[in-house]
Amino acid sequence: MRDFIAGFLSGDRKNINLVQTRLSRYIRQRFTAAEEEREDLVAEIMSILLLALRKGQFRGTDLKSFNAYLYGIARLKIMQIVERNGRRGDLAQHLVSGDLPVGRITDPETRAMNTSFLKHIYDGLGEQCQEMIRMKFIQGWSDQEIADYRRVTKNALSTALSRCLKKARELPVVQELLYQKRAL
Repeated sequence: MRDFIAGFLSGDRKNINLVQTRLSRYIRQRFTAAEEEREDLVAEIMSILLLALRKGQFRGTDLKSFNAYLYGIARLKIMQIVERNGRRGDLAQHLVSGDLPVGRITDPETRAMNTSFLKHIYDGLGEQCQEMIRMKFIQGWSDQEIADYRRVTKNALSTALSRCLKKARELPVVQELLYQKRAL
């Protein structure tokens, strides 16, 4: 990992392209915007990452922790943009979506914070919603896999999942987080 970071910092095209490709894919999956806006976001996140690496702020030792760090930066930038654009519901959706990969985060503090947040969401939802959210966003199941498991059509699953996410966005814990973010 140290060699990879050293290569990235020294301008090694292979390492830079690898990070840029992963980041572009991550943003394309989670942020609906014009291609130009997404490219600008990638460039901004790459600059933030470069600065953070130069300052020695990343202390991970493997690729998983590097990806978690990179995606954490991206997630925060996306939330800032969504908040700045005034799309309150979208921000809440990001907060209760796959942007909180609890099982893949190695930093104990971040893992604890995300786990606590998800626990509050789970406490406010019914058992079926909890199961669907866990399967999709924590365990990474596809919609078709969940539909097959629950013995429903993919459309019925999408409708049920949308209702669950709407309920989650309306929970006091999510609304409080949105309020705090606006106050910053």
